[in-house]
Amino acid sequence: MNKIKLIFLFLTINNSRIKKTLLSLFIVFNCLVGNAVHAQTTIYMENFSSRALPSGWTNDSLGLPAADLWVFNNPFFRSISGATMDTSFALFDSDMGSSNDNINEMTSLTTSDISLATVTGAPYLELDEQYRALLGPNTTGSVRRIEWSSDAGVSWNTIVYDSLDYGYPNPAVHSQHALNLGAAANVRFRFTWTGTWDWWWAIDNVALVDYPVLCTAPPNAGAALSSETSVCPATLFSLTLSGADSATGITYQWQVSTDNLNWTNISGAISSNYGVSNQMMMSYYRCNLTCSGQTSSSVTVMVNQNTALNCYCIPPYTVGCDILDKVAINTLLNNLTGCNGNPDNYILYPDTGNLTTSLGTGDNYDITIASGVGSGNHGAAVWFDFNADGDFQDAGEFFNISDNIPELSGDITANLYIPNTALLGPTRMRVRYIYNNPAIVSSDCSSYGYGETEDYTVNIVLGTGVKNNPLQAISIRPIPAHDRLFIQSPVSGSLNITILDQTGRVCKNVYSPTNSLEINTGDLAAGVYFVRFDSNKNTITKKIIIN
Repeated sequence: MNKIKLIFLFLTINNSRIKKTLLSLFIVFNCLVGNAVHAQTTIYMENFSSRALPSGWTNDSLGLPAADLWVFNNPFFRSISGATMDTSFALFDSDMGSSNDNINEMTSLTTSDISLATVTGAPYLELDEQYRALLGPNTTGSVRRIEWSSDAGVSWNTIVYDSLDYGYPNPAVHSQHALNLGAAANVRFRFTWTGTWDWWWAIDNVALVDYPVLCTAPPNAGAALSSETSVCPATLFSLTLSGADSATGITYQWQVSTDNLNWTNISGAISSNYGVSNQMMMSYYRCNLTCSGQTSSSVTVMVNQNTALNCYCIPPYTVGCDILDKVAINTLLNNLTGCNGNPDNYILYPDTGNLTTSLGTGDNYDITIASGVGSGNHGAAVWFDFNADGDFQDAGEFFNISDNIPELSGDITANLYIPNTALLGPTRMRVRYIYNNPAIVSSDCSSYGYGETEDYTVNIVLGTGVKNNPLQAISIRPIPAHDRLFIQSPVSGSLNITILDQTGRVCKNVYSPTNSLEINTGDLAAGVYFVRFDSNKNTITKKIIIN
């Protein structure tokens, strides 16, 4: 049987398992009969025709609860085609029919050790794949990573690390990655998906192929290119080569420099492309290509670093908008705003007029929010980037407002403190309103179903030196109360007093022309309540218990 007849036979057989077997036979046959230009030997091939975890492979969630793992049967009928993929492939489906939304996932599919004893030329990892990403760089979607290890998994070298669509929409693509394995005796590969909620990654026909050395020394290294020109620390971006030789036998080593003079090898960056994460300063990149002991360096590419104030994450809502209808603090008042209508229900308001305010270090302030139309229970919180580092995760930057907010809640108030260590000047303030979840420290960037996010720029100034709101000293007794409360304020003048239940519903409104009064609480059910005091200059909310 000649090669043309074998190809015809392969194309006319529809059975997926027989087709995959013939694909492997064709690759081997192609090597045996020879190819004057590009002959190669397939050292290893896994085509998942058994529709089960291959022998010797591992499928694990790396310490997280095993809610999702790689599967081999396409349970939600994803339409995946192209390259030489058929219906038998390995699949990580993050969405799983919307059954596992908003859970942390970190799942790896790892091959057994593959012997390199017969490798005589340039080894390549080849596979067919499709990766569909919901979000993109600098967000909370997913990341795909391909790695190899020559020491039984003790250390790993990165081949691919990015969060961009690849082979989606159809057709899927055939990937080819040169490997610099040195004198290793064995190699294993690992395919890792990480994220919270996204789409899928499918791989098929995973092969280790040995190509003869055909490169010309010294090789033409071309020019380095970057998928991004300016990045934040959390941005993932890709480095590639343009105009470089791609013949077999070439090895690759990416390097980084902060001055375009002194260069450092990037550990594990030994493929023709490389995914970079966590760049912390403006950097230059280049790739060294080596053939037969002779090395050439590519033209460099510079990737700028965004300032921290331009690097805040945009937290997504994946389903719809529940309305954060009011935000007020000091002289900032944004009322009856409705849904902002932007992607991810996110908005950054300009620092003008009533949409900004000055807050003094060492001072206390009440922040008041109100919800609009929505349904169910909600959490809400406010974050400040007091040290201007581009995130809200430092100590003292998070303040919970409430985790028991219904729709159309009316005013809900919490007190917060501006630390003396806060940097003076423009400061980002974030308020998030979240359906069916408490607002916790890490909620500043997390993905949720419904809600709204509003960012503001406030100005931090030197405070008055009075660290406590004078209304902090208001006396409420007895605690717990039964049928009456006695109020005594250290501040002379009138007070507006509002009693709210845990849902934010107003139970009583009382006006006192003096700084002391008695309030009848006998008509209130036993439970936890909040009492808000408003004077001409200050506001504060205190918790009480009624038996």
